[in-house]
Amino acid sequence: MSTNDAIDLARRAIVHAAHRDAASANIVRIYHMKET
Repeated sequence: MSTNDAIDLARRAIVHAAHRDAASANIVRIYHMKET
């Protein structure tokens, strides 16, 4: 799975979960960290 595909999957999963949680305010922040 490419990095962009993984980010898209994570974003969609979090958005769907946050939609069910009224306290989350539907805010999604995704950070990609690379090995150095």
